[in-house]
Amino acid sequence: MPVFVWEDVSMGTLIAATCQGFLNFHVLPPVDAAVRSLKDLPAVLVLILPAAFPASTAYAAIDNVARAAGTHEGTTVETPDAPAAVDVEPAVATLSATATGVLDVSGGEDSDAADAGDRVIVSVSVRNEGNVSVTGVQAAAIFSIDGVAATGTLSEFDPSSAAIEPGAAQEFTASFTLSAADVFRSAGREDGILATASAAGDGPSGAVAADASASVAVMANPRLSLTKEATLAKADGNSGTGAETGDTISYVYTVSNIGNVAITAVTISDLHEGSTLLSAEAGGVETGPWNETELKADVLELNDDTSGTNGSWDVLGAGGAITFTYNHTVTQAEFEAQ
Repeated sequence: MPVFVWEDVSMGTLIAATCQGFLNFHVLPPVDAAVRSLKDLPAVLVLILPAAFPASTAYAAIDNVARAAGTHEGTTVETPDAPAAVDVEPAVATLSATATGVLDVSGGEDSDAADAGDRVIVSVSVRNEGNVSVTGVQAAAIFSIDGVAATGTLSEFDPSSAAIEPGAAQEFTASFTLSAADVFRSAGREDGILATASAAGDGPSGAVAADASASVAVMANPRLSLTKEATLAKADGNSGTGAETGDTISYVYTVSNIGNVAITAVTISDLHEGSTLLSAEAGGVETGPWNETELKADVLELNDDTSGTNGSWDVLGAGGAITFTYNHTVTQAEFEAQ
């Protein structure tokens, strides 16, 4: 009756299986005693195999050495050792990363368009493309606009660190709060805000890393606001509290850029006593009835009126404000038309 015997090093015993129409497994005493007890059998086949390697250990090859033994009329018959080796794939620690960015416009004063205080939500998905675990994986990101670093504030990534098993992925999320300068510099640009993300962790042989990037568009929101004030200056000889012929009314128009992009060629139109008063009609002269003055500098320092054209302002940057002043002398016709 053939008996198959192999060594289980972890148990320090021999396991024997006898062929009797089905397999029965028996735990036998240690090796020497087991072999001696089998000598009385007509035929014995003994296979001695090494214990299984721990799953966490990397080997270049799995080596096995086997031999066969039996008895004939009380004499032991053995074969030479028969080795066999199975190559093991090398341990490879590799990460890949993808990044996405979404603009959340709920953080600023304007809930319909991008402004200071809004956030870019950045997500970095990191996948373990290798065949070993990578531990201590962390994500990072920097934000830039047209190659220049953004000036907003980045939160911490969640989670702060993770271990990623082979074939698995982990998503890291953070938010970047935009400054006014970030919004004004990126609004209307084709590539908007660029988030350059990275992920790094530790493999069995050292550090591994991956990079990714995502662009977030910021829609242009051109908007102006206007306020108007009038101040009366009495002419000599006029004593009434209201406007009289010859009095001067100074109209001050305050124009503010409340959008997120610069506005050019800013002018005033005013329906004045049934006719439209156009500041642009004073163009072509450096001095005239209109006077333009910068009231508030814009964040990016784009305000400019170097052309000196009366009645028009060249460039009004986002967040900036200017005033137009027009002095009007009350006519007799206006006085009588009341």
